[in-house]
Amino acid sequence: IIAQLQQFLAEGRVDLVMDSCEMDPQQFRSYLYKEETLILAVPTAFSCNKDSAGCALSWDDIRSGRHRDPGTPGLPLEKLAGMPFISMTPETDTYQRVQLICAEADFRPSTVLSFSQQSTAFNMACAGLGFTFISDTLVKNARFRPELVFYKIESKESHRHIKLFLNASRRISYVARAFLEM
Repeated sequence: IIAQLQQFLAEGRVDLVMDSCEMDPQQFRSYLYKEETLILAVPTAFSCNKDSAGCALSWDDIRSGRHRDPGTPGLPLEKLAGMPFISMTPETDTYQRVQLICAEADFRPSTVLSFSQQSTAFNMACAGLGFTFISDTLVKNARFRPELVFYKIESKESHRHIKLFLNASRRISYVARAFLEM
């Protein structure tokens, strides 16, 4: 999908692209939009929550940024061993990062479902079908859901930069300029 968006941006069919990928700086200008952090979203009914209360984070904790505090402990992934995991599809940045995070922790999740959109994985986790990795941006912008508990992930791979990309050889459109100034 990102390759197609890059092509559209190069051709002038779209004004800007927002993504966490890297694009050729000779062809595209990039602007940092925000940094986001991947977190674990675990259904409240899962047994791992009983043993992990000291590092569990609430909806308000995520919204206030407590998961970014170096003093906040993360959940060791082995606590999720054998529990159903909702994965992203392989072409997504989230999937690639989760693979690295799990490899660092020598953890193999038990994948039961796979989706291309974090919002779908989030909703399936809310339904109690499994735990998933989602961005703090999703939690900050979604309505409160009491069905989940959140956990910090102890990995540099949990942090990523979301960038806005513009075609370097074209003038910035009115729409793109207005978006950048928001």
